[in-house]
Amino acid sequence: MRRITYVILLAAALVMAACATQAVPTPQRSQATPTTEPATSTPVSSVPTPTPTVAPPQSQLAYVGSDGAIWVVNADGSSRRRLGGQCYPTGWLAWSPNGEVLACECTDYVDSKFTSAIVVVHLTGSVVTEIGDVASISAGYWPPDLALSPDGTRIAYRATDNSIKVVTLASGSSAVVWRDAFPLAWPFAERLIIGTNVRWNEMTPGYEAFWLDLRTGATEPIPRLNGPRQFWLSPDGKKAVLYSGKWNPKLGGFSLLVYDLVTGAEWEIPGSAISYPSEAIPVGQLAISGDSTQIYWANARASGLNTNVCRANMNGSGLTLLGVVPSISVRLSGEGVAAFATHDPPGSPPRVQVKDFRNELTVEIPEARGGAIWRPPAFTE
Repeated sequence: MRRITYVILLAAALVMAACATQAVPTPQRSQATPTTEPATSTPVSSVPTPTPTVAPPQSQLAYVGSDGAIWVVNADGSSRRRLGGQCYPTGWLAWSPNGEVLACECTDYVDSKFTSAIVVVHLTGSVVTEIGDVASISAGYWPPDLALSPDGTRIAYRATDNSIKVVTLASGSSAVVWRDAFPLAWPFAERLIIGTNVRWNEMTPGYEAFWLDLRTGATEPIPRLNGPRQFWLSPDGKKAVLYSGKWNPKLGGFSLLVYDLVTGAEWEIPGSAISYPSEAIPVGQLAISGDSTQIYWANARASGLNTNVCRANMNGSGLTLLGVVPSISVRLSGEGVAAFATHDPPGSPPRVQVKDFRNELTVEIPEARGGAIWRPPAFTE
């Protein structure tokens, strides 16, 4: 599961500490090897602009219910409905960027070993497909083992032979697009960010990040995103938010910085800190607004067993402590809404609650068990 529990618990004494680093070594560059001869590389400066999609309802949460099915609910607790599928009860969920398709982990125990599969469900409730031949899945942690295309019609995943396969959901056809790599992000229809030349350090993989053109096999390196550095991509695909890799004991976390994939510029978010009691931070612990101008994140070590939820502008200004939730397991939306799990009494099934910091409304989501993840905010220019 690639999670190593930290033993240090820190508390912040100041509001700035509420809401940046030992340096993570940069992997040595080596030549990426595609499955076909690469064509001419596409410059990073040519990053396209996605076509805006119809805005989906905002602040809608998907989760795995006690029955193992995928459920969705609005942030205020209304319009709760069962979509279907059969997922691992405490596993993960992943949305397509357009908010129309969900994928979940399905784990079985056969012949004294665990096997993993991916179940893909449309927001209408129809089960699109089930995919076997998948590596041990951890889409909720870094690095991810799958990515859905922007329009939700294809899925890229890490197969059992460690290659990246792309499946067209309508036809079921598949193709290997790269050997021994992770599908890190899929921001544009024919451009995937992959982590390849994988090197394992205990349970944490190092890799080199590249743009991969799915039409031609052309690649373009993105050294700043080399792993195991974790990042979150903005909806417009032009900026990546990453933590700096140096632990700041005063702030109780790693400071956040923004990297511009078009210009190569980067800047820190002053006073920011993000953390979680394991080596990898859950993907849902940071979210970016649909217009790519605001960042929301949770610092799970700032207040003991509580978590501080913060917001800042993408340009580094406007750091704000939105509030505190009584849990270290927090998932955020791009609109500033938090879903968090508590166990009361300890050892009991999780109680999933939602707190909307825009109106201070808190509601409980009945029978939620795992995988809580917010529907992506609509991309706006």
